Amino acid sequence: MNVSKEKIMDNRDPVCGLQINPDLTKHRSTYDEKIYYFCSLECKNRFDDEPSKYAENNERED
Repeated sequence: MNVSKEKIMDNRDPVCGLQINPDLTKHRSTYDEKIYYFCSLECKNRFDDEPSKYAENNERED
């Protein structure tokens, strides 16, 4: 995984909304060159099934 080419998103699980520590979770996916972190394999699998649905929920406007 090349973090320099990928944008790291808000560290919230985009499926359930829990705050995630990226250093402590092994559940992550990359979608549209962005890294998403998950609290569980279940949330990761739900995201992987419909990434565009959940990615929209995790976008931050600065």
